[in-house]
Amino acid sequence: QSVAYGGKASAPTPAPTKAGYTFEGWYTEVTYTEIYDFNNEIAANTTIYAKWKPLNYTVSFEVDVGNAISHQSVAHGGKATMPQVEPTKAGYTFGGWYKDAGHTQVYDFTNVITENTTIYAKWKA
Repeated sequence: QSVAYGGKASAPTPAPTKAGYTFEGWYTEVTYTEIYDFNNEIAANTTIYAKWKPLNYTVSFEVDVGNAISHQSVAHGGKATMPQVEPTKAGYTFGGWYKDAGHTQVYDFTNVITENTTIYAKWKA
């Protein structure tokens, strides 16, 4: 915005949006410790900073009738963590984690999470 000396900046409307994040307000510095007050008079070139909070997504582990694996809450752009303990199912051997229920694509734990995600256990009789 162009603001005359002694004038006031206006908060942009509508508020900005960013996929996978919630807008948390305008701040006077990049460390987000002081909220910008739009009632302040402008006396010099001024930069204000948008603060963003990543959305959290649930990563679920589908194990059929095997022992339950805890869900994970992962921030947008974060990564799910491979469970430390493999699931068990009577009469079966665990065959790995898969991206799909048909077990055609192995799940890659280096993938970033951008939505609620289900990861499927494969079983070998």
